[in-house]
Amino acid sequence: MIIVASILFFRRGTFLTACGSLVALFALEWLVYSGKLPSSGIGLGSKGAIAVWFVSHSLGFLAVAYLGRPAFALAAEQGEGTGG
Repeated sequence: MIIVASILFFRRGTFLTACGSLVALFALEWLVYSGKLPSSGIGLGSKGAIAVWFVSHSLGFLAVAYLGRPAFALAAEQGEGTGG
């Protein structure tokens, strides 16, 4: 979803999409941790493990948002020169 946002939106929209995805991820993980949703895999265990997991995913989401737009802009610039 973040990569699609980097294609469709400018950088601000891409970061807003990444932040929205992080909020959804946090909400789902909180619901699983509190027992309101069933776990679909191996549990993370302690709050510390969940914090490390969430921070690593946050950095990944934000890195994709940051790097996605320049990559697609470069690809678009290279593709413009090849048309006949």
